[in-house]
Amino acid sequence: MDDDAPTTIDRYSVRGLLGKGAMGSVYLGFDDKLGREVAIKVIAAGSGDEEQLRQRFHREARAVAMLHHPNIVELLDYSGQGAEQLFLVMERLQGTTLDKLVEKRTLDETQAAAIAYEMADALGHAHDKGIVHRDIKPENIFIEPSGRIVLTDFGIAKGIDLTDKTFVGAGTKLVGTPLFASLEQLTQPQAVGPRSDLFALGAVLYNAMSGVFPYPADSLGELLRALRGAAVPLKSVVQVSGTFDALIMRLLQSDPAARPQHAREVQRALRGVLEKARVFDLKAEIRGVLTGQKPARAAEREAAPAKDKRSPRKTLIVTQRTLAPARPAWLVPVIAIGIATVAIAAGAVWFLR
Repeated sequence: MDDDAPTTIDRYSVRGLLGKGAMGSVYLGFDDKLGREVAIKVIAAGSGDEEQLRQRFHREARAVAMLHHPNIVELLDYSGQGAEQLFLVMERLQGTTLDKLVEKRTLDETQAAAIAYEMADALGHAHDKGIVHRDIKPENIFIEPSGRIVLTDFGIAKGIDLTDKTFVGAGTKLVGTPLFASLEQLTQPQAVGPRSDLFALGAVLYNAMSGVFPYPADSLGELLRALRGAAVPLKSVVQVSGTFDALIMRLLQSDPAARPQHAREVQRALRGVLEKARVFDLKAEIRGVLTGQKPARAAEREAAPAKDKRSPRKTLIVTQRTLAPARPAWLVPVIAIGIATVAIAAGAVWFLR
């Protein structure tokens, strides 16, 4: 164990150090009361207004605690606003993060689409609750051996500090969070919203498939200038379908208004990509990302005769849930008009009696 690691944090015993970064340290803890392992993130002392930091930490921790979704890490406990040491207690995850996988190999289109579908589901849930993540990057996307995708490290009590030295690597080359951030997040933090998360999702997918960044830069000034232009189309870097390339490029638009309006819109586009590729079990596809091998069913469909590819349409399996067939966009207004027509007719009959 790290010599500086505490032996206990509140009622939790500390068993080791899981990671350390600019925002603090993450320890492997044990909840003696409930008999389970947990991850404890201790927030490093912030600069500036300490009381404001604590108020924001308290407010956002309580908000994130209301998020209950299979693709969002569960927040189990936290220190409270008045505690001497601020910390979060989260579920203990097993597996690896997307950045470590991409160091070994890039993703193909179906693997990226499967991961993105689960990510969009998690973001849609958070955005519906009024929570913006603000720090979507490969390090915060966890992949468990079961094929579960888990979004971690919501931006509690933090923003992007452009003076942070950890963003500059060898030769002053820019690294880390800013390369996945939207223009508004870097220049107008108060304007950050759900579409900022969607931009970052697009940047993550672009990087995971190509190994390069959509807006590569060696300095913050260079990055800001690049973000005011257009990213190099993904299809010019790797082999990808026109549909998937169009979605990524929409996500990477500098103007938030030009991006998809909601994560659910992103999901609908991804569903089309996955069903066209005949991917029906997302977890199996994601497990293939860990092993470097395609699921047996995926290999079978590639080798199948053309006539087999015309089999009846199946339903996409998502985290052990079955999705209902997609609802046509015109259906809701048609139903509404029908209901209104019936109501008017009924009123006319009553009036004429």
